[in-house]
Amino acid sequence: MNRRGNITKLILAFSLSLTALGCGLSAKAQRVDWTKVPQYVDVNSRITEMDTQIVRYSAEGRLSRENLADLKTRLEQIRQEFNNASANGGKLSVWQRTRLVLQLDQLNQDIQNRTTSRIAASTDIPGRRIKIENDITEALYSGRITNSEAAAFRSRLENTKEKERTLRADGEFSLQDQLAMSYELDQIRSMLEKSLRTRQISDPKIDKMQADLDARVTSLLASGKITNEVALQIKADANRISNKERRYRENDGELTTEEIIDLASSLEQLDRKLDVYSPLASSPEEKLIDDKEDEIKKLIAQNRLANKLSIQQAQGFTREYNSIESLEAVYKSNGVLSNVEVTALNQDLDDLRDRINKAITVATPPAAFSQRKTALRKRIMEAITARKLRPGVHSEDLLDELSRIDAKEQFYLSDGNFDETEVLIIGRDLDSLTRTLEGALQALPSLGERKAQLELKLNAALAAKRLTLGQVDDFKRQIARLSGMEAAYRADEILTDEEMLSVSDEYEKLENKLARTLPALPNINKMQADLSKKLEEARGANKISEADAANMKVELERIDSVERVFRNSDNTLSDWEVVSLKGDLDKLSVDIDNAIKASEQPTVVVNVSNLPSDSRNHWAQQYIGMLIDKGTIGGFPDGTFKPDDGISRAQFAAIIVKALGLPQAGRNAEFKDLSDKHWAYKAISSAVEGGLVGGFPDGSFRPEDKITRTQALVILAKALPGGNAAPKALDRYKDGSEVPAWAVPAVAKAAQAGILVNYPDSYVIRANDNATRAEVAALTYQTMANLGQKLPSISTGLDAAIK
Repeated sequence: MNRRGNITKLILAFSLSLTALGCGLSAKAQRVDWTKVPQYVDVNSRITEMDTQIVRYSAEGRLSRENLADLKTRLEQIRQEFNNASANGGKLSVWQRTRLVLQLDQLNQDIQNRTTSRIAASTDIPGRRIKIENDITEALYSGRITNSEAAAFRSRLENTKEKERTLRADGEFSLQDQLAMSYELDQIRSMLEKSLRTRQISDPKIDKMQADLDARVTSLLASGKITNEVALQIKADANRISNKERRYRENDGELTTEEIIDLASSLEQLDRKLDVYSPLASSPEEKLIDDKEDEIKKLIAQNRLANKLSIQQAQGFTREYNSIESLEAVYKSNGVLSNVEVTALNQDLDDLRDRINKAITVATPPAAFSQRKTALRKRIMEAITARKLRPGVHSEDLLDELSRIDAKEQFYLSDGNFDETEVLIIGRDLDSLTRTLEGALQALPSLGERKAQLELKLNAALAAKRLTLGQVDDFKRQIARLSGMEAAYRADEILTDEEMLSVSDEYEKLENKLARTLPALPNINKMQADLSKKLEEARGANKISEADAANMKVELERIDSVERVFRNSDNTLSDWEVVSLKGDLDKLSVDIDNAIKASEQPTVVVNVSNLPSDSRNHWAQQYIGMLIDKGTIGGFPDGTFKPDDGISRAQFAAIIVKALGLPQAGRNAEFKDLSDKHWAYKAISSAVEGGLVGGFPDGSFRPEDKITRTQALVILAKALPGGNAAPKALDRYKDGSEVPAWAVPAVAKAAQAGILVNYPDSYVIRANDNATRAEVAALTYQTMANLGQKLPSISTGLDAAIK
């Protein structure tokens, strides 16, 4: 095997080992130990982040509709519990927060399990970097790493970006380079997993909490601080909690994690009710916390000024200190700190102080300045040689600034050494020049990313029906041409900057062509405004009932809420989201038009005296009554019509011959299973000669077979003028995709003509069901009306018709 093959095997083995490690960690994390839970989590931010994550995964198509609904419902339940707990006394107790944390952890695990994951290859450097960034954010919000730790991991990720840019500086990004970058990302991932922590919370000792509560009530009652009524109420509440504990223990005598947390939370809330009568004074432990906070603030400020902490380190430590201070404010919202809260704050402050002390370094020596200046000069010269500076950036300015810093350093050294202020000034100047150089560098385009983005746009346009399949195929052929062009340039395994820019320019031309080809998306906001105005005008003119107008207003508000959900993730709408909203708005517009039209139509009066008894009050009684009056259709000798029975092919042929007034056939139909003695022989012959019905390939007609709704619609569509309709006419129906392929054009024509009757759900075709006698009456009636026969308008089952 060659060297590249060995490297590939090494990548796969390394990736598999990391996957196994990740699976092991996930499985272990699922075993909840109630004594090892996160002590403090930004619950509100985590709920918001999880909501955004669910919406993003849904927009990316990585969650099914059922999973999306379930996850959103569960998150909303957690949000409601959080809001209720926050509203009760203004703060969450330790055990209320713990319960929410466990629920969020389980929900997050379920989101990951139900999400269609993107398996990034070891060489997919951008994809793996994004995945690690998402993991850092989740770990931060779940309280499993601190702000400064998160900042450190993000700094490492930024360093990998810088190294990648350096490796690509000469236009070449070899397999060995990819291996090096992949290994660094694996190290960051491994370090992140090792840093994930849980903080200890000791056993709440339910029995002791109950005893302490009872003793406190007795003491307050004896001192006259509470009345007998208050004491009895508190004890009654405590008894209810004790009864709850007994119920929990009825099965096996043990308490589960959730049950312990529930009891502890209830007892803690009950204990807080007594704080009104005996507020606690500031304890020595609280004074110790204040002293530690002052110490940490001074430690950060003094060491930043002395340049022993970098700007990034100081900012990270300050953010973490602010989080602890905010947590203390939450705990003190009722003026009291519990022992658990005091312990938690002390632990956080001690941990922060220890990490600050470890991060403090000695003042930067002049030797380090020399190394930094040399490295900066090298980078500037390399950028000049490779022509990587952005247009308008003058290399002379960068070199002049470096010379100015060098001269300032020599001036400071004129007395033989640096003081702390001079070290700080030179360090800041070098930091500033480094940032200026970073901003001046012109990043080379990523051809892989441009190709992926273009393909993503094509797939989105196809899904949104803004491009046809043929147009997409044409663009993909041009993408393949550019891939071949890039491959030709890489024939010698070196891609120069000029070659990379040349291919990138071709991608830009193709992207511009796509932008010109795509039809403009509708203005959803204008459509909503126009529909709202149209609805109000129709209601004001009494063309729509108040009840219908109210229902349509609710639907318009639902569509508006869906739009807001779509915009939550990135404040914009994707193509398919716009098309989805337009479909809902178009449907509502048709509903409004149909309601207005219905109000303008004369009421159809059915002569029920002629109706068979089994057809009265039937949904199709108007259709059946009108056709019986015209003699188009009849009942059975026993006086029934049997509206819900199936209908045979022979019966259907007889009905359409009468309905359409077909003349007697010039010649008789010949089928091996149809005798000239059959009662419908002449009608079948007329329908065959009229081109409406036919036989089967084996020469049979099968007159007694039940006819399906699809077969009936195909026959009636042949009687309508014009050719078949485009398949998109079926898009409005929930099961439009279930129409057999051979029948799609004819059924679409029937829908376009407005003869397609569906009851009780006008948006369901039920193409493969057998047609009933009532449905045949309705379909036939609408066909007769479409062909110009003067018939009253009947709209039952036609709400979805496209007219």
